[in-house]
Amino acid sequence: MNKTFIIAEAGVNHNADLNMANKLIEVAVSAGVDAIKFQTAIPELVVTSYAQKAEYQKQTSGAKESQLE
Repeated sequence: MNKTFIIAEAGVNHNADLNMANKLIEVAVSAGVDAIKFQTAIPELVVTSYAQKAEYQKQTSGAKESQLE
């Protein structure tokens, strides 16, 4: 029987903070995952300056600027 390879998804939840990224890695390791995936993006290629933030984004970073900002 083959073992399932488990990948934790960190996405952009590290907020460009290396300490936060390291904490996410520590939590993933303690959960027993085999790998962790981080992602980066070029916002100007995927978000318009007219896009409003999602509610959770407004709660954590304010509602005045657009999603792109």
